[in-house]
Amino acid sequence: PDVLLKVFDPFFTTKEIGKGTGLGLSITLGIIRSHGGRITVENGNDGGAVVNVFLPFSADKESVEDESADEDIARGTETVLIVDDEAALIEVAVKILVRAGYTALTADGGAAAIRLFEDNKDKIDLVVLDMVMPEIGAKEVLKAIRKIRADVKVVLSSGHSIDGQAGELLADGIRGFVQKPYTMVEMCKAVREALDS
Repeated sequence: PDVLLKVFDPFFTTKEIGKGTGLGLSITLGIIRSHGGRITVENGNDGGAVVNVFLPFSADKESVEDESADEDIARGTETVLIVDDEAALIEVAVKILVRAGYTALTADGGAAAIRLFEDNKDKIDLVVLDMVMPEIGAKEVLKAIRKIRADVKVVLSSGHSIDGQAGELLADGIRGFVQKPYTMVEMCKAVREALDS
């Protein structure tokens, strides 16, 4: 019961330190709410969990994406490096940015990001950088990639608010901030504004 009260908190996890940050249900909740739905989690009879997702019914016979929603998307053709230690979040960010016309490169942690940036320093226009990662955090990654290319533009991404560490990093010249869970409009707006700044 005590775990059940925290399962939707950003970064809550029952995993050991260094084994993951647990953003899954927080992101899932944000996505489901953005579609007008709700989610419940309860203890299962055999020690597991029962997760119910409720989405609004659609009478449409075909699943058609809302083209009018795409009109609000800030588009581009630049190359964006997405750095996050959560595979599901990388997948979502790639889908968002590719749909908006960008080329997306990905790194699943700080060390991989630094190597990838060094190999592609002339191609990468912007880095979307997760604030909290095991081993090498955002501050260290930022310092390392700025040694490679001082003028690199960076957008910080976090499940935490802009206060605290995020605010300190923004003071270090990061061009923008997008809070997880984010929508396509929010991510594309942050990326476009940073690229245009």
